[in-house]
Amino acid sequence: MKKYIAEVSVPINAPVDKVWKALTNPETVKAYMFGTNVISKWEEGGAINWFGEWEGNHYEEKGIITKLIPAKRLQYTRYNNLSGLQDVPESYQLITIDLLANERGVSIALTEDNNSTEHAKERSEEVWKTILNNLKELMERE
Repeated sequence: MKKYIAEVSVPINAPVDKVWKALTNPETVKAYMFGTNVISKWEEGGAINWFGEWEGNHYEEKGIITKLIPAKRLQYTRYNNLSGLQDVPESYQLITIDLLANERGVSIALTEDNNSTEHAKERSEEVWKTILNNLKELMERE
């Protein structure tokens, strides 16, 4: 059982298709995700890779897209080389991003499993909340 599941939800006053495009466009991802570069063909079963700098350290993350339903759900596994964990299946996290369209735009609900401690889960929630709020600001100003 994968304990310590981080959960974040943010409303965005923008059309769901616009928000979906932002989640899957490398240039836009870089704009709201701390300069992170992402490479993917955006297909189920396909690879997804990120790289960049975080707190002065170069990082590389990798995973597989496990579910991709345009304008509804993006789900992928993720392993971070800075985690200090071995690159084995037990070290991967599952990230699920659901887009829920509503009359004001969309609500993004994100979960990340397999955080090692309650503190790690809380830290992850803080980081994801910042990322999603960056996305919100970008989507609502355009």
